[in-house]
Amino acid sequence: GVKQADKLIRFYSKQLNKYLMKKNYIPAVLSQKGYEKVRRYIESNYAKILPYFSYYVRKCTNENRMFENHKKLCMSSDIHKNRPVMLHIGGYYDTYVTNIICGRSLLSNDCFEGSVAIPFPKYSFQNKLKSIEFSNMNNEIGVSTIAITSDNCLILFTRNNRTATDDSGLLIPSGTGSASDTDYCENNFLQSVLNGINRELLEETSLINKKNIEYTTKITGYFRWMEKGGKPEFVGVTKFRNVTLADIQCEKSEVCQLQTQDVSFNNYSELKELINKYINKDNISVPLHMSLLFLRNAMKSKCRCEICKLLFE
Repeated sequence: GVKQADKLIRFYSKQLNKYLMKKNYIPAVLSQKGYEKVRRYIESNYAKILPYFSYYVRKCTNENRMFENHKKLCMSSDIHKNRPVMLHIGGYYDTYVTNIICGRSLLSNDCFEGSVAIPFPKYSFQNKLKSIEFSNMNNEIGVSTIAITSDNCLILFTRNNRTATDDSGLLIPSGTGSASDTDYCENNFLQSVLNGINRELLEETSLINKKNIEYTTKITGYFRWMEKGGKPEFVGVTKFRNVTLADIQCEKSEVCQLQTQDVSFNNYSELKELINKYINKDNISVPLHMSLLFLRNAMKSKCRCEICKLLFE
């Protein structure tokens, strides 16, 4: 079979990832101008979008899946070296009717041909993904991390079938989801992303209300998820200093099973073997695939010493 991750086109820049790993601070500006553009786009395409939205509401209701309009932290611009990243607050419904449905057709039993409601955001004069500032997608920020326990185990989960995501039944990272409005750190883009990563991690490992948890998270990469209209996604690696695999419990509303077999390692070489083993599995989600890929890249880059210090000291 074809791996789930191979079915989906990814886009990323090795140079940008190296830049992100070196930086401790990137400025950010929160403005609703980007959201106003998204809302105008949704309103102008309302008649085409409504059937998709109605269909998914029925689907989630029938399957007892959550489909809620939580407030999300979204990107209104790309990452530039000499400019702050523009951000806005949008809802998950805005993401669904832009990023999620773009390039898709809705078919019925009576008609097996359907027109695309939202075209894929590419430049008309070249086969190239549009920059975020020129895209009409909501572009909520995806966040994921692979966490490593103090007893050197990878924390991996299986996604349950209650969430609105498409990766139910697949192996997912230790924490994965999207940045919320409450994750925003004033004028600090990287910290806002890290806040989202860490919150998702602590929620899905059921550690969110535990005190004195010690850990460090480092961003290892950024990609745009092409099947979701170029949705921005950030991944990282987290090292727990005082949490073992036995301390981890599933957050039942998000995940249904903790992977306990073939997750431990003793040294750098064994960690590389584990990464290579899981990255080639058929049943991994795109965020897990990219998290493993970027961790492997980081371990081979000039940041290798820094990553090894984080994970093994």
